[in-house]
Amino acid sequence: MGLVVLAAAIVPGALKAQTASSDESVVMGYNPFPPYSFTNENGQADGFSIDIARELARELGITITFREYANPGAVLEALRAEEVELTTIYALTEARRDAGLFTKPIGAFTTSAFVLKGGPVLEAKDLASRRIAATRGSYGLTVAGQTPFAEIVLQDSLTASLLPLLSGQVDAVVAPTNGFLRILRNHGLDTLVMPLEPSLAAQARGFIVSPARPALLSALDGAIADRLTDRQVAALQARWFGEPSSLLGDTRVLGMLAIAVVSLVLVIGALLSLVRVRGSARRAFASHERNRLLVDALDGIDMSIVIFDTALRPVYWNDGTIRSCPDLVKALKAGQTMTETIATTLIGSEPSEAGATRNVRARAEAMVRDALSGTETTRHLKLADGRVFELSEFPIGGDYVAAVRKDITRVETQAQKIREQSEALEQVNDRLRSFSIVAAHDLKSPLLQQDLLLQMAQEDMSAGKHTDALANMALVQRSNAALKRLMNDLISYSLEKDDADRPVRFDPLPRIQGVLDQISPPKGFEIALPKTMPQVTAAPEAFDIVMRNLLSNCIKHHDKPHGRIELHAKQDGTMVQIEIVDDGPGIPDGFERRIFSAFERLGPKSEESGTGLGLALVNKLVERWGGTVSASSPGPRGTVFHVAVPVADQGFRRRADGDIVPLNHSRSA
Repeated sequence: MGLVVLAAAIVPGALKAQTASSDESVVMGYNPFPPYSFTNENGQADGFSIDIARELARELGITITFREYANPGAVLEALRAEEVELTTIYALTEARRDAGLFTKPIGAFTTSAFVLKGGPVLEAKDLASRRIAATRGSYGLTVAGQTPFAEIVLQDSLTASLLPLLSGQVDAVVAPTNGFLRILRNHGLDTLVMPLEPSLAAQARGFIVSPARPALLSALDGAIADRLTDRQVAALQARWFGEPSSLLGDTRVLGMLAIAVVSLVLVIGALLSLVRVRGSARRAFASHERNRLLVDALDGIDMSIVIFDTALRPVYWNDGTIRSCPDLVKALKAGQTMTETIATTLIGSEPSEAGATRNVRARAEAMVRDALSGTETTRHLKLADGRVFELSEFPIGGDYVAAVRKDITRVETQAQKIREQSEALEQVNDRLRSFSIVAAHDLKSPLLQQDLLLQMAQEDMSAGKHTDALANMALVQRSNAALKRLMNDLISYSLEKDDADRPVRFDPLPRIQGVLDQISPPKGFEIALPKTMPQVTAAPEAFDIVMRNLLSNCIKHHDKPHGRIELHAKQDGTMVQIEIVDDGPGIPDGFERRIFSAFERLGPKSEESGTGLGLALVNKLVERWGGTVSASSPGPRGTVFHVAVPVADQGFRRRADGDIVPLNHSRSA
């Protein structure tokens, strides 16, 4: 494999002292990243990194087993979990240092900006304010984001960046230097596209070893340092990443290539007008090298593109069709026409009912007629498996018809989530609008009262009636104190949100005792608590607010200087029912629910009256934890407040409006 010279670099005695016996097995994790690492057509791990790993393993006298993962993050997680003991060659970044032990660097990954030769971008500074393509989640995206005022165009793969660059949709592609050069060379495009010098970034690369295998790290470091030269690494890179194309040496080939590129750009321009990747025409599908370039480009697009001839027979489908619609590929290989494939797709999304097949066939024929006539249509289709596709059919020149399918399931799912959130937000806004109207009305009264009192005090001062002026100022102070209480309650009512989101299990009895310590019931009032109470699950702070408001309400609205308040609690199914019973004047008929509305009061306002928000806040908090609160006056005197709190150890869920409620809670959000 080009690394036989490594055999002489390893001292057998030293390795035997640091590694296990020759039958030891080491598991190496890798992810698809051609040509560094990938699984070949024989199902075997292959590539630049794999070759180095195999040669080193052979010289170390161990057996290496390769295990494929989806991406580098998954490989590193496997290394942390000790599922693997060694990774493929990765960039040795600080963010990965916690995953394992770094070997000595084996060269570096460089990231470059690729541009069209002869284009407007000649050096890195020219990238400012340009449109730059980069692959999602890649290090190239991080590098591209450091370009001042640049517009970043996200791509799903390196290959997908070719079309935007060749068609002028972007001015540059920021990508791993060797990886993108390999793609360009494979397509013969490195004569048209070049990397800017110097590279934009360089990051040392090497293997990452499990922390549990320091001896393996030491052995690898010794072999890398002693025998693995830059020249040998360069030779391997040439093997795996290819040599520069030599088309420029032949002016005839260059002329043909120029014609091919111009044709390709024209094709791409028309394709992009519909789904950003559509071509306008390919008169003959495999008769010319320029068509080969287009075929290679279409294969790299992450969507399904099928080309039919005028007889509606399939003549080409790209790799995106194979990846996203394998069942469709089987039908195409079986010779299904364009009409039949559209009908099959529609049937997969239609409910099964009498006459459905005949109706679907008619719809498919109408779509084909539209496509042949030059009418471009785009529609969304949800399949039985839940996936959502955007479908389009349109003519290419006069000889072909294209059918394009793009999987937009993620976009549709996100759109549905946004719609649900918008509806929930509108409900919240409606409640806020109602609340603001009522709050403004109730705030107006004390402000007008203070204004009148201040005018009277001013008149008294002018008339020399200082005693009357001081009396009016005292009234202003008392009115201001009431206004402060109202403002505090408004803030609590409108901004309360965090407590109800954190339900925990607790014993309510100690918390109720703490509430009584805070409110300090006046002498003459007796509070009777049970010896024990069932444990509940709620937000403790919200529970305290509820108990404090209810107990204070019983004391504040009592019509005598002495009284008795009793608390009872029992479990009823999934709820703990807490009752607060007083011997006060009771609640008039018809007011049992009204007292829980904002700004509702019983009796006339006074300096000591509440703001009308305390019980509204209670109702809001109890509903948010999935419970209920009510009041009744069963006798000639006395009031009973009933509060339902979820029992301990219940499961919870988050509603659309953000509230966390028990799993069995059925009240609509």
